Amino acid sequence: MLSEEKSDETDINHQQIPEIFEKSTQSETMAPSLTTEALPKPATDELNWSIFAFELDLKALARQIVLNCVVSEYTDSELKLSYHSDWEVMLKPDVRQQIKQAIEQQLGVSLTLEFESSERLEMETPHQADLRKQEFERQTAIQQIHQDPVVQQIKTTFGAELIESSVKKRIDAL
Repeated sequence: MLSEEKSDETDINHQQIPEIFEKSTQSETMAPSLTTEALPKPATDELNWSIFAFELDLKALARQIVLNCVVSEYTDSELKLSYHSDWEVMLKPDVRQQIKQAIEQQLGVSLTLEFESSERLEMETPHQADLRKQEFERQTAIQQIHQDPVVQQIKTTFGAELIESSVKKRIDAL
């Protein structure tokens, strides 16, 4: 974690986030890489889709598709989800039905579910929101490490610097 070489510091801001979409190593990152110039704005919909999508009882491909959709319209009887056109080939009728059933079960209502392909999504997907949150937490951890008195003493004594790219969330195995 500490090295005598200084690495570039990075701030968490929307312009640097797309880079992690291509580099993320989480198991839920099968999404097509983003190549948009600007990061989509955070979603603000009635369903709170960025949280709701993670709560759906879906697995595998259906889960990946849901996590990479945004709500474009929602009423009591209809839900329209937009997805990046890269997902088109994978959105088969059986996957659509799995998604519809999971949403209806979670909401406790019957509804019409439509999917809409788009070359560019205007809102942040649940997957993107999760990656943004993870990066924010990582940057917070980096700041805390920099402020740690022991780390500061090692830096002063040995001229060491923190290799920020080595800071990763620790996942405890049970």
